[in-house]
Amino acid sequence: SAADAAKALRFRVTMAGFGDASAADIEAVLRSAAGELWRYCPESRFEQAGFEIYHHERYPFTHHDLSKDGWIKIGLAVEGRLWARFAYQFSHEFAHALANHANDSRAAWRHSRDERCHRGSRSAFPAGLE
Repeated sequence: SAADAAKALRFRVTMAGFGDASAADIEAVLRSAAGELWRYCPESRFEQAGFEIYHHERYPFTHHDLSKDGWIKIGLAVEGRLWARFAYQFSHEFAHALANHANDSRAAWRHSRDERCHRGSRSAFPAGLE
């Protein structure tokens, strides 16, 4: 199931720049956000090692190239315990990762435009928190 797949995701968080947020809390938020999107892509799988999360000074960004050891690199522009911002930014970048790195060529996010990623990232929020 998508929930099981989200639990199996691996994260490597480089803490520099994220302020007083803890790695465990960041990972919990990212895992939750990914699970909300992944349920729409039940056949999608990531063959990469996991997600390498780092602080980006200006904007969130998903790299097309993998890290040297095979991780999907995602930069998030969040500092501190701004969990909604972490969830929104990561869910948007997770949609890009689905489009660019998932094994399923028929994935719902493949060839998606940025606007679809914006709409998809809204699904990471429970009703009323948008």
